[in-house]
Amino acid sequence: MLRTINEEYIIDVLKNHEFQLKKNQDETKKILSGEDEAGLIRAASIGHSESFNSRTNELHDLDDVYRKYKKLTHDWELSVKEKIRALLEEQETINRILACYNSLSINERYVLEQLYIKNSYKEGMAKLMNENDKSRSTILRIRKNAVDNIREMYNSKFTNLEIYGIDKNKNQKYR
Repeated sequence: MLRTINEEYIIDVLKNHEFQLKKNQDETKKILSGEDEAGLIRAASIGHSESFNSRTNELHDLDDVYRKYKKLTHDWELSVKEKIRALLEEQETINRILACYNSLSINERYVLEQLYIKNSYKEGMAKLMNENDKSRSTILRIRKNAVDNIREMYNSKFTNLEIYGIDKNKNQKYR
Protein backbone atom coordinates (compact mmCIF):
# COMPACT_ATOMS: atom_id res chain seq x y z
CA MET A 1 0.00 0.00 0.00
CA LEU A 2 1.05 3.57 -0.49
CA ARG A 3 1.34 4.61 3.11
CA THR A 4 -0.10 3.93 6.51
CA ILE A 5 -2.90 6.31 7.34
CA ASN A 6 -4.43 7.29 10.64
CA GLU A 7 -7.55 9.18 11.66
CA GLU A 8 -5.78 12.56 11.74
CA TYR A 9 -4.47 12.13 8.20
CA ILE A 10 -7.91 11.08 6.90
CA ILE A 11 -9.51 14.14 8.49
CA ASP A 12 -6.76 16.42 7.14
CA VAL A 13 -7.33 15.06 3.63
CA LEU A 14 -11.09 15.56 3.91
CA LYS A 15 -10.59 19.16 5.05
CA ASN A 16 -7.84 20.15 2.63
CA HIS A 17 -7.89 17.75 -0.33
CA GLU A 18 -8.42 20.43 -2.99
CA PHE A 19 -5.55 22.54 -1.64
CA GLN A 20 -3.26 19.50 -1.30
CA LEU A 21 -3.91 18.30 -4.86
CA LYS A 22 -3.37 21.81 -6.27
CA LYS A 23 -0.15 22.18 -4.28
CA ASN A 24 1.13 18.82 -5.61
CA GLN A 25 0.31 19.79 -9.20
CA ASP A 26 2.02 23.18 -8.84
CA GLU A 27 5.10 21.62 -7.29
CA THR A 28 5.29 18.99 -10.04
CA LYS A 29 5.09 21.71 -12.72
CA LYS A 30 7.76 23.71 -10.92
CA ILE A 31 10.08 20.71 -10.71
CA LEU A 32 9.62 19.70 -14.34
CA SER A 33 10.27 23.21 -15.62
CA GLY A 34 13.18 23.80 -13.26
CA GLU A 35 16.16 22.32 -15.08
CA ASP A 36 18.59 25.11 -15.77
CA GLU A 37 21.29 23.72 -18.03
CA ALA A 38 23.29 26.94 -18.05
CA GLY A 39 23.19 26.96 -14.25
CA LEU A 40 24.46 23.38 -14.12
CA ILE A 41 27.33 24.25 -16.46
CA ARG A 42 28.22 27.29 -14.32
CA ALA A 43 28.13 25.13 -11.19
CA ALA A 44 30.35 22.51 -12.81
CA SER A 45 32.90 25.10 -13.94
CA ILE A 46 33.19 27.04 -10.67
CA GLY A 47 36.46 25.40 -9.64
CA HIS A 48 38.09 26.10 -13.00
CA SER A 49 36.91 29.57 -13.89
CA GLU A 50 38.16 31.01 -10.61
CA SER A 51 41.67 29.55 -10.74
CA PHE A 52 43.69 31.22 -13.46
CA ASN A 53 47.04 29.68 -12.60
CA SER A 54 46.03 26.08 -13.19
CA ARG A 55 48.88 23.64 -13.83
CA THR A 56 46.81 21.50 -16.16
CA ASN A 57 46.12 22.33 -19.75
CA GLU A 58 42.85 23.85 -20.86
CA LEU A 59 41.58 20.67 -22.53
CA HIS A 60 41.90 18.75 -19.28
CA ASP A 61 40.02 21.52 -17.46
CA LEU A 62 37.21 21.36 -19.99
CA ASP A 63 37.03 17.59 -19.55
CA ASP A 64 36.75 18.06 -15.76
CA VAL A 65 33.96 20.61 -16.24
CA TYR A 66 32.12 18.19 -18.52
CA ARG A 67 32.45 15.34 -16.01
CA LYS A 68 31.19 17.56 -13.18
CA TYR A 69 28.34 18.71 -15.40
CA LYS A 70 27.34 15.11 -16.18
CA LYS A 71 27.46 14.20 -12.47
CA LEU A 72 25.40 17.26 -11.49
CA THR A 73 22.88 16.44 -14.23
CA HIS A 74 22.63 12.83 -13.06
CA ASP A 75 22.22 13.88 -9.41
CA TRP A 76 19.59 16.44 -10.41
CA GLU A 77 17.64 13.83 -12.40
CA LEU A 78 17.69 11.41 -9.46
CA SER A 79 16.43 14.06 -7.05
CA VAL A 80 13.67 15.09 -9.48
CA LYS A 81 12.55 11.49 -9.92
CA GLU A 82 12.48 10.95 -6.15
CA LYS A 83 10.52 14.15 -5.51
CA ILE A 84 8.00 13.40 -8.26
CA ARG A 85 7.59 9.84 -6.97
CA ALA A 86 6.84 11.22 -3.49
CA LEU A 87 4.35 13.74 -4.91
CA LEU A 88 2.59 11.06 -6.97
CA GLU A 89 2.42 8.75 -3.97
CA GLU A 90 0.84 11.51 -1.89
CA GLN A 91 -1.61 12.29 -4.69
CA GLU A 92 -2.56 8.62 -5.03
CA THR A 93 -3.09 8.41 -1.27
CA ILE A 94 -5.40 11.44 -1.35
CA ASN A 95 -7.33 10.02 -4.33
CA ARG A 96 -7.74 6.66 -2.58
CA ILE A 97 -9.02 8.30 0.61
CA LEU A 98 -11.51 10.30 -1.47
CA ALA A 99 -12.62 7.12 -3.27
CA CYS A 100 -13.21 5.50 0.12
CA TYR A 101 -15.07 8.59 1.37
CA ASN A 102 -17.33 8.60 -1.70
CA SER A 103 -18.16 4.93 -1.11
CA LEU A 104 -19.50 5.52 2.40
CA SER A 105 -23.21 5.40 3.14
CA ILE A 106 -25.09 8.66 2.64
CA ASN A 107 -25.45 9.16 6.39
CA GLU A 108 -21.74 8.64 7.12
CA ARG A 109 -20.72 10.88 4.24
CA TYR A 110 -23.11 13.60 5.40
CA VAL A 111 -21.74 13.53 8.96
CA LEU A 112 -18.12 13.82 7.76
CA GLU A 113 -19.09 16.52 5.28
CA GLN A 114 -20.74 18.64 7.98
CA LEU A 115 -17.97 18.12 10.54
CA TYR A 116 -14.94 18.63 8.31
CA ILE A 117 -15.68 19.80 4.78
CA LYS A 118 -18.48 22.36 4.82
CA ASN A 119 -18.26 23.65 8.39
CA SER A 120 -15.91 23.84 11.29
CA TYR A 121 -16.17 20.89 13.66
CA LYS A 122 -18.13 22.88 16.25
CA GLU A 123 -20.57 24.38 13.72
CA GLY A 124 -21.03 21.03 12.01
CA MET A 125 -21.77 19.27 15.29
CA ALA A 126 -24.38 21.90 16.22
CA LYS A 127 -25.98 21.67 12.77
CA LEU A 128 -26.13 17.86 12.88
CA MET A 129 -27.62 17.85 16.38
CA ASN A 130 -30.29 20.41 15.37
CA GLU A 131 -31.14 18.97 11.94
CA ASN A 132 -31.29 15.30 12.75
CA ASP A 133 -32.31 15.48 16.38
CA LYS A 134 -29.46 13.12 17.22
CA SER A 135 -27.32 13.12 20.32
CA ARG A 136 -23.67 14.09 20.27
CA SER A 137 -22.66 10.52 21.10
CA THR A 138 -24.67 9.16 18.14
CA ILE A 139 -23.00 11.62 15.78
CA LEU A 140 -19.56 10.74 17.18
CA ARG A 141 -20.31 7.03 16.74
CA ILE A 142 -21.32 7.58 13.10
CA ARG A 143 -18.16 9.66 12.57
CA LYS A 144 -15.96 6.96 14.10
CA ASN A 145 -17.62 4.25 11.98
CA ALA A 146 -17.13 6.36 8.85
CA VAL A 147 -13.43 6.94 9.56
CA ASP A 148 -12.95 3.24 10.39
CA ASN A 149 -14.71 2.30 7.12
CA ILE A 150 -12.42 4.64 5.17
CA ARG A 151 -9.36 3.09 6.81
CA GLU A 152 -10.65 -0.44 6.14
CA MET A 153 -11.38 0.27 2.46
CA TYR A 154 -8.05 2.08 2.07
CA ASN A 155 -6.17 -0.95 3.39
CA SER A 156 -8.18 -3.41 1.27
CA LYS A 157 -6.86 -5.19 -1.80
CA PHE A 158 -9.36 -3.41 -4.06
CA THR A 159 -8.36 -0.79 -6.62
CA ASN A 160 -9.86 2.70 -6.44
CA LEU A 161 -12.29 1.85 -9.26
CA GLU A 162 -13.36 -1.30 -7.45
CA ILE A 163 -13.87 0.68 -4.23
CA TYR A 164 -16.30 2.97 -6.06
CA GLY A 165 -18.27 -0.09 -7.19
CA ILE A 166 -18.46 -2.01 -3.90
CA ASP A 167 -20.88 -1.37 -1.06
CA LYS A 168 -20.38 -2.11 2.66
CA ASN A 169 -21.41 -5.74 2.21
CA LYS A 170 -18.76 -6.23 -0.51
CA ASN A 171 -21.48 -6.46 -3.16
CA GLN A 172 -21.20 -4.83 -6.55
CA LYS A 173 -23.19 -1.58 -6.50
CA TYR A 174 -23.82 -1.14 -10.18
CA ARG A 175 -24.16 -4.67 -11.53
